[in-house]
Amino acid sequence: MSIRITQNSINSSYLSNLSNSQYSMNTAMDKVQSGRAFTKVSENVCAGTKALNIRSKMYKNQQVRDNVEVANEQLTVAEDSLVSINEIVGNIRSEVLKVLNGTNKKVGKEVYTTVLQNSKDSIMKLANCKYNDKYIMGGTNIKTQPYTVDVNGKFQFNGVNVEDVELNNDKFEANGASVPYSSETYIDIGLDICVVNGTVDPRTAYKVSVSGLNSLGYGKSDVKYNDMSGNEKTYEVSNNIYDVITDMSKAIEDDDMDKLSALYDHLGNCSNKITTSVSDIGMRCNFLDTTLSRLESENLSLNQMQKDTEGIDDATEIMNYMNYKYAWNLTMQFGSNVIPQSLMDFIR
Repeated sequence: MSIRITQNSINSSYLSNLSNSQYSMNTAMDKVQSGRAFTKVSENVCAGTKALNIRSKMYKNQQVRDNVEVANEQLTVAEDSLVSINEIVGNIRSEVLKVLNGTNKKVGKEVYTTVLQNSKDSIMKLANCKYNDKYIMGGTNIKTQPYTVDVNGKFQFNGVNVEDVELNNDKFEANGASVPYSSETYIDIGLDICVVNGTVDPRTAYKVSVSGLNSLGYGKSDVKYNDMSGNEKTYEVSNNIYDVITDMSKAIEDDDMDKLSALYDHLGNCSNKITTSVSDIGMRCNFLDTTLSRLESENLSLNQMQKDTEGIDDATEIMNYMNYKYAWNLTMQFGSNVIPQSLMDFIR
């Protein structure tokens, strides 16, 4: 029994083989160009599921790294501002010491009061320092200027006189009410951050806020000194360096050297808080540097895992592509011998 093979069946079979050959060649070329073994999970369900999990971890890693870098830069700005404030305080104490020792009698007291006023202006600007247009020493208040001065020249934090602030159960209060925006701020550094009743669990996040109240001082203290007659006096003074400098300026105007001497010592005690804050920020920055190094190492490992899961062996895939291309060329060559010229012209 003879079987008749028609030209139509030859053409149909040839076109099918040509299509398959071209598809294989294009697929191999896509793998070489993209460097990926598959583009859809359905192509390799097991590897695709693993790849999605890896990508999720990489995205989380990138987010946390961004948080750490921003926090580190923000803390550095705060640290620089506090260091500058501490230097200003040191210069003030040097100038006041000249007044107390009378080493520069040719300079009038108005010169010293001007120096103190300019120093206060500088402290105010530094306390209101910004990072990315956000105030960084105002607690949770990042939009409006946290540090101001009232009509009486008293230093204020978010509208509250700093000398009226006290710490009660780790919370800042003034006149029986909570100080606005005085709570801490935290970021996620990969500790599975947890929020309970709207409050971040500090064990699951990292504190990035810098308390201007702790650094610059709050509340009041009694300062004792002897007047010119030898009588002991008690003077209630603010623990905030801005207000202390204000009182020092007034003491210079009043020629009250005994009070000025007591304020000089008190300012030195208050400035110790700035030094403590700078040291604390330094330790926190070191921790963030270590965390960033860990996250970068983790990212390298994830990239390698992604390559092992989704990637290709370049040499193998290039060889496959060359083989498929060679097969496609042979198919085209074969077609020129068995397929009508009009159809071959259309295919080309």
